[in-house]
Amino acid sequence: MSASPADVTAEIHGFSHPDAAPTPWAAGLEEVVAADTFWLSTVRSGGTPHVTPLIAVWHGDAIWFSTGAEERKARNLAANPSCILTTGRSDLAAGALDVVLEGDAEQPFRRSKLAINPGKTADRVEVFARTRRMAEQGKAWLQQVAGHALVHRARELTDPVAALRQPPPAAVARPAPIQLPPEIHEELYRHWADQPVPALGGLSPRQAIRTPGGRREVVDLLKEHELQDQHSAREQGLEPASWRFLWEQLGLSPK
Repeated sequence: MSASPADVTAEIHGFSHPDAAPTPWAAGLEEVVAADTFWLSTVRSGGTPHVTPLIAVWHGDAIWFSTGAEERKARNLAANPSCILTTGRSDLAAGALDVVLEGDAEQPFRRSKLAINPGKTADRVEVFARTRRMAEQGKAWLQQVAGHALVHRARELTDPVAALRQPPPAAVARPAPIQLPPEIHEELYRHWADQPVPALGGLSPRQAIRTPGGRREVVDLLKEHELQDQHSAREQGLEPASWRFLWEQLGLSPK
């Protein structure tokens, strides 16, 4: 949220002292700059308020804070960017000042205010804005830039919250798994015994079984392949492939 002296409105309510005067923006800004903790108020999709403490900083005529994309405040702001940030003291000390900042939260590093895309015909463009306020600002900017070369035709409003409430599309049926014939499985692994394997230090299984401890490593590796294949086959309702040909190639036994 950004603010400048021209944007700030100080309010004096009827219950204030008759001689009360609005607090200068400079005094409020001093409190904002010095504050560490703020309270962020947003609105849930159902209209109920949500308040949470967070750390924010003032920089470049704007108040900055961060949040994870899946956090409640981020989801609230994605649907409705209007929010309030408050800071102050929890006691009644003389001279204490509470500050309330109202505005729309923006994501300057993630999304632009407008997205301009080619229209359905060559003489048209489609402009997307995340909020009505951004749409009005963008329309004024486009008219200033393009002048009479651009004519506004229509506006379409969409409610992302309502869209999220729509039932998900029907799941697409996945094709049934295919059982590979044994000869294809054997062809896929026909040269495995003579190929370098990273898990064996770059040696082939046939080379590894000739080294101290290598025989045990190859046996364990083959057993691991068999177990993974059995688990995958069970999940798909298939028969597990046979690895007997590899055991025989290497002259090994799983026992």
